[in-house]
Amino acid sequence: ITLQMEWIEEFLNNYSKILDSLCLSIILGILGIAITIFTVVYSFMENTREKIRKYKKEINHSPREVNPITKSNLMFAEKYWLNMRRINNMLLWIIIPDIFLFICFVISQLSGILILSFSSYLLTAVLFSYSLIVVFIYIYDYCHNYRNFA
Repeated sequence: ITLQMEWIEEFLNNYSKILDSLCLSIILGILGIAITIFTVVYSFMENTREKIRKYKKEINHSPREVNPITKSNLMFAEKYWLNMRRINNMLLWIIIPDIFLFICFVISQLSGILILSFSSYLLTAVLFSYSLIVVFIYIYDYCHNYRNFA
């Protein structure tokens, strides 16, 4: 019986190490990808905001009737900017909890508190699920808005 108990204890210890490594990889992977996408989308937002300013200035300073193409470009740019802002807001809801989760994970590993480790595992699964939902929303938006655009 002691041989079986030792084997079970060794199995659980090895499983915990594998789970810790996997959990840390998921946390850091999601964080890196989310921050990268956030910065790219933010740069698109800044470029679009400059276009919006240019179109508004052109519309406001036009002495005669405003060009309909300029109005159309302005409406498209504003819609695009709002869509990018929505995407970045979803990404912030991944980045901020991910940083918090990383801190909790490090604390659980340093302190050895078992309940904190299990909480980190559970929260990692929730964060991973939410990240998948955001990816599916992004893909749906792409297919719905831009796939048959040209």
